Amino acid sequence: MSFGLYLAVLIGTTYIALEPLARRWWSELLISWNRLLAGDFRDPMIGRDILVGGFFGVGGSLLQSLQRLLQESVFGKGEQISNQFFLEPLSSWTGTVSRLLEGLAFPVLFGLGYLFLLLVLFIIFRNKKTSIVLFGLLIWLSSAVFAFQSRQWIAAIFSLIAASITTFVIARFGLLAIIITIFYSALCNVSLITFNT
Repeated sequence: MSFGLYLAVLIGTTYIALEPLARRWWSELLISWNRLLAGDFRDPMIGRDILVGGFFGVGGSLLQSLQRLLQESVFGKGEQISNQFFLEPLSSWTGTVSRLLEGLAFPVLFGLGYLFLLLVLFIIFRNKKTSIVLFGLLIWLSSAVFAFQSRQWIAAIFSLIAASITTFVIARFGLLAIIITIFYSALCNVSLITFNT
């Protein structure tokens, strides 16, 4: 209960702080998000952003699987992935629903974090294209630093692809699309897919 309240307060205060800045300087990033919060669920822009986010989220998850496969075949050592999956969804429907609801909070938090970084870069440089390029570079460097340290060029290349996808989705489609992208990617990476319903 305390962790859920902590996440809710953190997300709420972050959104309240960011929304006026984003509305003032980069309002197109919030259009479908605001329409969703207003309850306009039949809006085509919301449907588009959910489909785009789902496409890039599942694609990003497939890229991570391809990266693991290439690293195992090139370097001969694979990482152990047995501990990354949540097992509660396999036991009951309540476990599935609880993990899905919990899985919605972190993508919203990460999406707001990406929006914050993009806005800070725009406030500093006052140019949207420069902000987008620097945003992509920062996202890539933050994820590729470990690949550089361990000299795994495959991980550096795949982190560049992932950073490019993240940058494209948030800059072209906005906050809702990047939240859905993160949600689908996380869902595919931590949920075991089974045909046994």
